[in-house]
Amino acid sequence: MQKKQLVLSLCTILGILMTSCAPAAAPPPPAETPKPAATSAPKPPTTPAATPKAAGEQPRYGGTLNLAHSADPPELDPMWNPSYGTQGLVTSSYNGLVEYDPLENDKIVNRLAESWRASDDGKVFTFNLRKDARWHDGKVFQAADVQRTIEAWKNPPKGKQWFQVSLASMIARSEIVDGQTIRVALTDRHNSFLGWLATVFAVIAPSHIIDTQGGQLKNTVVGTGPFKFKRYDPGVVYQAEKNKDFFIKGWPYLDGLAMWIIKDDSTRFAGFRTGKVHVTSPYDAISAAHAEFVGKEMRDASVIRVRSLGAHAFAPQHTRGPWRDARVRRAASLAFDRQAAVQVLAQGFGTVGTPLPAGAWSMPLDELKQMPGYRQPKEADVAEAKRLMAEAGRADGFESKVLTRAGDTRAENLAIFSAEQLRKIGIRLKVDSQERGMWSRARANKDFDTLVLSVATQFSEPGGALIYFGPGNDFAYESQRRDEAVKAYEAAPDSASRAEAGRRLERVLLDEVPYVVLLWEERAVAFWKNVKNVQPWVGHQNNNKWAHVWLAG
Repeated sequence: MQKKQLVLSLCTILGILMTSCAPAAAPPPPAETPKPAATSAPKPPTTPAATPKAAGEQPRYGGTLNLAHSADPPELDPMWNPSYGTQGLVTSSYNGLVEYDPLENDKIVNRLAESWRASDDGKVFTFNLRKDARWHDGKVFQAADVQRTIEAWKNPPKGKQWFQVSLASMIARSEIVDGQTIRVALTDRHNSFLGWLATVFAVIAPSHIIDTQGGQLKNTVVGTGPFKFKRYDPGVVYQAEKNKDFFIKGWPYLDGLAMWIIKDDSTRFAGFRTGKVHVTSPYDAISAAHAEFVGKEMRDASVIRVRSLGAHAFAPQHTRGPWRDARVRRAASLAFDRQAAVQVLAQGFGTVGTPLPAGAWSMPLDELKQMPGYRQPKEADVAEAKRLMAEAGRADGFESKVLTRAGDTRAENLAIFSAEQLRKIGIRLKVDSQERGMWSRARANKDFDTLVLSVATQFSEPGGALIYFGPGNDFAYESQRRDEAVKAYEAAPDSASRAEAGRRLERVLLDEVPYVVLLWEERAVAFWKNVKNVQPWVGHQNNNKWAHVWLAG
């Protein structure tokens, strides 16, 4: 990848951000609103969407969409780096076989797959691939690219680990049927397979590039997506330009994207206020105070609440001291005032929940709020927690540590809140703040008593959180009951039985407490009203390709 460096001083960057600028003018609207390619009618578990919803206004072409990004990427390889620093920049350049629809974002739609079908037992998927997709360097996309990518997922390069290990473990083998058809055999029926396959992390890579780079993309950004890499100036800006050969005809509307690296929250919001930034990031969400300011003071801007699929959690290490006892973990879960957590930690932008994302497979919210640990007032829960502590031989409580990331205000507040809540039942937590690298190593090595973290679920089904409570998780939680419940969910043959299996899994998790979910977060995203077709989306990174968005002028 060639890098052409910009030489911009901090003062120049701040000057740009504080200067009001209007979006680029767009040419006259097209005669017809483009539609993504139609899909076939697949078998369960998920039906792809057909075409985008009517926008209500005629799209216009042209202009550059300016976005803010809070971090320089550690690298530009979307295959092996799951961080927002990387994914938030390069995702618009790549595609998966299937993806979440940016317009109806709980639906899965075809992308590099033109159609697909599942065998009657749900164990074999055949993908018919697009014939009109090309890599950004001009080479034709074909089945060999999919085959090579799947091989890399299952056999990562030395020193790499694929974030979607759950998906890799589901795949027994893949085979090329012909140049535009590939067949994937699963180890068993896995109802989460398509959900994982549709996430941003399951990008298909060009075989002709990763074959020369040891199964990696490193810093070579070559995909099939709606925007092509243009330049990256570390600490300043990442730019992408329109892919005129994108296979969804008529998309993208924009000429390009400019993602400004702005690490300070206040400066990012200042960039939005002045019009330098058109849309705030779903990952670096604006605060409740800033959301209120936009609603009251910025007539030409709007705020939407985005279901982030991120949960604030308190996680014990299941092989450490008192935390090995499920009664102690249940006592801790009972002690937390989750409604207070929503107000204190999320300024009201969130809701209570369990380790499973809300859906047909989870307990209705009204019912959940009547359950121990979720109900109000808290006196009965605290009394029951103390009884469990005494039953476990911990009537006098105990001392423990809670690991958090130093300098991360949200994480440190979560640790302090957890210590205050558990003090009610005699658990005396000492906050242990470590810099990010030490925190990550301690978590990976299970070298902690407890820790606080954001559980970033990848899609809104039970399987999306499996990396946190499934086999091999970071908290050493292992359970035969869990394994049986997960297997029943994955093997369920229809939506009704999947929902019932999901509810059984939820009851197991509430009983065994792999970790305590304090709240599921909503995030506030603001955008100027001349930015059209901004839709609520699910998750921090899925659907952020911007191909469907246009500037009105």
